[in-house]
Amino acid sequence: ESIILSENEYCWRYIPEMCANGIQTLEDNTDLIYQVSEFYTPDSELGIHWNDPAFNIKWPVKEKIITEKDNSWKFFDVGVLE
Repeated sequence: ESIILSENEYCWRYIPEMCANGIQTLEDNTDLIYQVSEFYTPDSELGIHWNDPAFNIKWPVKEKIITEKDNSWKFFDVGVLE
């Protein structure tokens, strides 16, 4: 699912625990506020590479600034689920 929010639409989305999500801001100087269910513990953090071909996400903006951490996630391995 893809959702575009604007400054005039204050909207909340619930994303269940252990469900992947990705966020791309479409404008500079964007503030993003989110709430999580637990205190941050880096050793428990999981992620999937933002450009994983298994998901074929069509990001709205081609020019991207990706953090080193987000670029370091491995690609999803379907075999893990089998």
